[in-house]
Amino acid sequence: MYEYGWQDLLRWQERYPGLRIDTGQSKMRDLLKDARLAVYTYNSTGYLEAFASNIPTVIFWDPAACLLRGSAIPYFEDLKRAGVYH
Repeated sequence: MYEYGWQDLLRWQERYPGLRIDTGQSKMRDLLKDARLAVYTYNSTGYLEAFASNIPTVIFWDPAACLLRGSAIPYFEDLKRAGVYH
């Protein structure tokens, strides 16, 4: 986990002392097994893994910063029509 000088881990631990934080040592599939909610802040394949694992998932990102591949747009439109993507 790269630290940008923001003291992220320390700030999370101070605010939520019981929070378990994985710094990238665990496999994603193992983390998803125990998850009740997955949150993704950028466009990646990670949210697809969460969907496939039947984990409730929240995805948010700036579409101007993370563009969708043209071939993915129809699928996001399907998710929008289903009320899953907003």
